[in-house]
Amino acid sequence: MTITQVKPSCGCTMASKPEKPVDPGQTGLVTLEIDTKRFTGAIKKTADISSNATQAPLRLTMGGTVDPFFTIEPNTPKIDLVRGAPLDPLKITLRKSAKTSFKIKEVKTESKVITANFSEIQPGDLYEVVVNADIKEDPRKYFYEQIDAKVDASGKEFDIPIRVSITVKDRIDVQPRPSVYFSRNDTKQLKDSPNTPISKPLDITSLAGPDHNFKITKIDSDASFFETKIETVKEGKQYRLQVLMSKFPAEDPKTKTLRQKLVLHTDDPTVKELTITVLAALQ
Repeated sequence: MTITQVKPSCGCTMASKPEKPVDPGQTGLVTLEIDTKRFTGAIKKTADISSNATQAPLRLTMGGTVDPFFTIEPNTPKIDLVRGAPLDPLKITLRKSAKTSFKIKEVKTESKVITANFSEIQPGDLYEVVVNADIKEDPRKYFYEQIDAKVDASGKEFDIPIRVSITVKDRIDVQPRPSVYFSRNDTKQLKDSPNTPISKPLDITSLAGPDHNFKITKIDSDASFFETKIETVKEGKQYRLQVLMSKFPAEDPKTKTLRQKLVLHTDDPTVKELTITVLAALQ
């Protein structure tokens, strides 16, 4: 019997096979090895064995339970960063969860965005990793970075990855999102009750701390389908933009959607404009 290939189901599983044909009555050894550093709890992996013994591959299944040396708190580390504002470091706790004690010998990252260092709180049981982020002039809104913790457990060393996500917001934030959508139900309501305008609110808020203040100085639009109204919620800190639709447009079978872009101008030197997209479904 000649084993031509052993194909694991994922890159975390490594396989080896006999390099020579297996003679009649003899035994060939196929080995599967799973890298468990990225898993916790029950896992199951497969590998397909191709040979001249059968037309279809023979599938092997290997499973078990991975007991992690430590739990990570928070379990999904995340940094919420406001562009241009001071950032409080993220603190990640590594707490022993297995019977075997562990020792963190080093934390490192190849990231150009985050740095990390650690301190031993309770030897063998509890460690704290402090993460700082600096995105510099990178315009991206989302980052996915990795820290590798070098662990010593019973004299065996290996790296365990800790993944950190970063969400970046501007100093002035628009919620729930920088867009407004009037559904067909909304516009039907306006069509049925033409004297009752429909409206959608957006909150424009400062995220840059107590020393930051801003004003909305002007609103430009590229059409006239919608009206706008600014309300002051908290002077310098939060405003509410009401986008109104006060009349249903003349019937036109070709027009299924109204679209308009609003540009809010502010006196903030870093966020001079906020672009809002307004859509209304007519059919």
